Amino acid sequence: MKIITPADVRPDVLAYLEGWYDKAKKRQEQNEKEFLLSFGEFLNLWGRRRLRTLAQWMDDGSLYARNRKSTKTDPNLNGYVLSPISFAATQQPVRTAQNMQICTRGKALQDCKMKKGDKHSEKSKARISNSTKGKPKSAKHRAKIAASCTGVSKGPMDDAGKLARSDAAKAYWARRKAEEAAAQIG
Repeated sequence: MKIITPADVRPDVLAYLEGWYDKAKKRQEQNEKEFLLSFGEFLNLWGRRRLRTLAQWMDDGSLYARNRKSTKTDPNLNGYVLSPISFAATQQPVRTAQNMQICTRGKALQDCKMKKGDKHSEKSKARISNSTKGKPKSAKHRAKIAASCTGVSKGPMDDAGKLARSDAAKAYWARRKAEEAAAQIG
């Protein structure tokens, strides 16, 4: 793959991308992320095909309309964005070419969602907790909670359940002791 240099890009598209790069850098730094992505790496994230598309959009005068910001009332999922490649990358404190991508806004929203196995950060957990604390629930809401719990047995466990839980605990502790022994030896 040939590296893209500023000389390979049309001057008007290059000026647009320089402005974009500066805004992206400023935004990431405002979010307390270290931005180690150089302008050359930023250009190479675009790729030749997308750069040609930007040039075509600039020629027909539709670049700003196609790449406009998305709002709640007018979502634009087809505009290009600089985005982390995954939810795990959003949690990293440093932004580099290895954990960033240029993609459509819709793809960025999909890639950055939590997936099975992803964990909330402590900061995120605290924010979620604080958002619900101290808010009174209406009588209708409390009635729905009561109705959802009605008929759900939380009483004593039967003998089969106790045996299953006991066997699982024994297996867990045996596995953990074996791992600790292996760690001390190795």
